[in-house]
Amino acid sequence: MLKRGGINTTIGSQLREHHVRTYDEGLLVLVVQNPEVVKNVDYHYLLREFSEDYWRMGVLEGLLQSDAQQTQAIAVDYPIEFT
Repeated sequence: MLKRGGINTTIGSQLREHHVRTYDEGLLVLVVQNPEVVKNVDYHYLLREFSEDYWRMGVLEGLLQSDAQQTQAIAVDYPIEFT
C-alpha cells in the first residue's frame, strides 16, 4: 500500500524508526524511492544501513535530486561513492 500511495517525510521518519527495531531493509527501500523523503531523513543512517551499492547510490541520487548543495558536503564524508 505504501508503495502505491507513496510516502511523506513523516512516514519516512517512522519507517526509519521502525527499521531501528526490526532491521527490515525493505522499509528503507521505501524511503529511498522518494527524493524529498531522503532529504529529510538521516541520510548518514541510510548510507550506513544499506550494504548494497545499488541502494546507497539511490540515497545519493535522492539527495542530488532534492538538494544538490547538500550533496557536495556529503562527498567529503563519502568520497568513494563519488569516484
